[in-house]
Amino acid sequence: MRFRIVILSIVSIVFIGCGSSTEPGETITYRAGAQDELALPVEPASPDKSFTDYLDANWPQSFTKQFDEISEDTALAHTFSGWFGEVSGATLHVGLGPGSLDNDSIRLGLLPQNSFEDGFKYWVTLRHAAGTEELDEYTVLTFDLANLPEYAQFHENILAELTDGTLEVLVEDDTAIDFITLEIRQ
Repeated sequence: MRFRIVILSIVSIVFIGCGSSTEPGETITYRAGAQDELALPVEPASPDKSFTDYLDANWPQSFTKQFDEISEDTALAHTFSGWFGEVSGATLHVGLGPGSLDNDSIRLGLLPQNSFEDGFKYWVTLRHAAGTEELDEYTVLTFDLANLPEYAQFHENILAELTDGTLEVLVEDDTAIDFITLEIRQ
């Protein structure tokens, strides 16, 4: 019985990780980190090479952390990939641990630029997105990538930017990240 469960889990991970062609309106779910309310052990985040190169070139120290890791002045970097073509809808769910959201933010979609601040298609402070300065309990924020919270000069709809089949996510600073789930509808 245990062997069969392991095989099914591996098949599910391969399907989710690689993506596939979908029928119009079908949703594919990509998962990073386990939705376990920050239970240890930590789970690895997986930024792709271009994202890692960008961070190395634009940030003076190594600052990346893993899912469920509680640390200050760090960020979680992860790349979702595997879908192909036009995206009709996308939703991102982010599980956050309790604590201050003072200067924490989420940045989505790497741009081919050299400046760290200007290098993302969208970013917003977690305080603005959550509507509070501090989380008293474990919270899941949901972002509709076609209708993101208005913030600064950033576009509120980044669906057209997802046609390359990737989405880079950077969550910084002190907030512990439990999981991130991306749902892509084509």
